[in-house]
Amino acid sequence: MTLFILGKAWLFAVVAGLVFLYPKGSRFLSAHLLLGSTFGMVLSFIGLAIASWSLDAAGNWMPVAMAAGAVLGVFIGSRLAFKLNAALGWQTPK
Repeated sequence: MTLFILGKAWLFAVVAGLVFLYPKGSRFLSAHLLLGSTFGMVLSFIGLAIASWSLDAAGNWMPVAMAAGAVLGVFIGSRLAFKLNAALGWQTPK
């Protein structure tokens, strides 16, 4: 059930990121939505896989590992988005 919700939230963030690419004033948000959501989803699945392979069979730590991977992925994606925005000149409007 969680995977279906996560997939839909990721797809929504990707579509929103693509929509924010077009208005010039909100281009800086596009990189954050695209990179943050993608890295969050990928590391969430990696955390889930590691938890299912290495931890107890009951699966008590799977949601914790999934959430930790998602938070780490969003942080990494956001840091990369800051660097990408600086390289492209898409700074926050003043």
